[in-house]
Amino acid sequence: MQSEFNKNKFIMPTALAVLAMVIFTSWVMSYDTPRYNKFEMNRAKWENRVAQREYKRVYQATWNASRDTLDNNADYAALHKTLNKLWYTLIYSERPDTDLFKANVQRFNTLKSHARVVSNRLRYEYMKSNPELIRAKQRLDASERRLAQLRRDSLAVDSIQKIPQQTRWETNWAKIKRDFPWINFNSQKQR
Repeated sequence: MQSEFNKNKFIMPTALAVLAMVIFTSWVMSYDTPRYNKFEMNRAKWENRVAQREYKRVYQATWNASRDTLDNNADYAALHKTLNKLWYTLIYSERPDTDLFKANVQRFNTLKSHARVVSNRLRYEYMKSNPELIRAKQRLDASERRLAQLRRDSLAVDSIQKIPQQTRWETNWAKIKRDFPWINFNSQKQR
């Protein structure tokens, strides 16, 4: 019984020392290496796809709702009314080869492009101020940033794992000595 106790007394500190060495070695080997796992990457890809679909849905709904801003704007309504009058003038004109007809066509095309510019400006002003669209865009941007960071980390991990272990050990040990200058790593040499 006594010898078994002495045996355990010896095994336990040895096991703890070995465990400490394994943990220390693992820490040195992975020092200054970004953390990365495939589950996080897949989760980030899924969140990015969901955010893209949500943004497209909200964008389309907001774009459709922005049509009301066109109907409520007096300048656009007057421009549209002028376009309609000019359109009916062009349709019912009897002589399409006259200079007046050509001038009306030119005026119609100019007004039509101006109406398109005005409608786009009004719609985008409405969309810029829509809080739901802003939140969807922020969520999409955040998910894209997170996915890009995980991709950079995975590339860094892949490139680090291609370096031979001895070289990784030496470079990481040099970084540890540089990052922790208050610890005297050469204490055995001074005795």
